[in-house]
Amino acid sequence: MSSGAQHNPPGAAMLHPIAWSALVLLLLNDHYLKQTFGNALTGKLSDVAGLIVFPLFVVGVCEWLDSRRASDARPLAGAWPFWLTGVVFAAMQLLTPAAEGFRYGLGLLQWPYYCAKALLLAAPWPPIRPVAHTADPTDLFALPALGVAYWVWRRSRIKAA
Repeated sequence: MSSGAQHNPPGAAMLHPIAWSALVLLLLNDHYLKQTFGNALTGKLSDVAGLIVFPLFVVGVCEWLDSRRASDARPLAGAWPFWLTGVVFAAMQLLTPAAEGFRYGLGLLQWPYYCAKALLLAAPWPPIRPVAHTADPTDLFALPALGVAYWVWRRSRIKAA
């Protein structure tokens, strides 16, 4: 690190064009392309985009939390979100209990949205619904996208003065 370098703000990696492109692709693919085309390519697009967006989001949250803690506290941000994302993603594709944990875990995270929607529409309280997920070992071919995400994060860490 040179003496003239400064740190970018927390979460700066999410502002990189690759991160934005991956997020737009993820949303477009999951909410339109999969329903319209529903083929192997749309599944792989979600995998690649998600493997870029998710660890960058997690490391951004960690950077933000770090910026609010004492300067001598051990930082939360680091490379671990990229490794953990890869391990969990691989487990979801290869192990039935991990795939089921993902289905129900994401369903639980989506549940407050469905509750708010039901409240606004005066509809009955919805149950927690697991999301659809098909374990597919060929999805592991998307793992190099984590390298792209890591590269974006490392580039965003320091800016020239």
